[in-house]
Amino acid sequence: MRVLQGKVTRAETFITWRRVIKSYSSMSLTKESDRFAALAGLAQRFKDVLQCRYLAGLWDDYEELPQLLLWMQYATSEDAISKVPDEAERLRGIPTWSWASIYYPPQGKGSGWHGAHYSFLENKRQDVNFDPRVKIIRVTVDGNPDDLMNPPGKMSIVLEGFCVLNTLVNVSTVYPDLVASTDTPEQLWYLFMATRFDANRSEGKLCLLLQRLPCGRFERFGVASISPDRYRELFEKGKVMEVELV
Repeated sequence: MRVLQGKVTRAETFITWRRVIKSYSSMSLTKESDRFAALAGLAQRFKDVLQCRYLAGLWDDYEELPQLLLWMQYATSEDAISKVPDEAERLRGIPTWSWASIYYPPQGKGSGWHGAHYSFLENKRQDVNFDPRVKIIRVTVDGNPDDLMNPPGKMSIVLEGFCVLNTLVNVSTVYPDLVASTDTPEQLWYLFMATRFDANRSEGKLCLLLQRLPCGRFERFGVASISPDRYRELFEKGKVMEVELV
């Protein structure tokens, strides 16, 4: 890619990666398992520049990773979207915090697998302020991170942030990962990530929505944007805590 030639900053490289994913995610694939193989060549070039581990479509950079975790997909309720459906697939290393955990199954003879259409948070500094309480504590990879053709085994991210347990009632905007899902839990954990300002300087508080598993770990449910007033009300009883995302 021409943009990776010559002198480019680390921030510019991450911006380019997010653009690559936006374009790549809508490709039609013969098999869902081709997803990582199709991206492996580009991923290797970025890995050579970034010099950090490749995490199932994201990067093990403690400054950039919080921003990469705030991806959203905009499919409609009619689209057949599903996360990797069973534990066998989860063992292949497609965690719920990765955009690669969402796919469209084939919709008839001759059709292929499609990824969702993704949007990543573009941090223009003056438009997005990340909460300083958000910290990546550790990233665990059970497998070979140098194998870019396949997702490298089980992966988890432990991060610390300001959290609260609540329902989805009266939240301004919710971007669920599974649009058609009827499996919405009564309560979800909100992990406050950043404040975003739109063109009119209206303020929105961006949160990761997480579902707690019986084992104590967390799966990603989606992203929410809430108003400042609702944020103050919602997080009045919040607390800083560590969560392990799988």
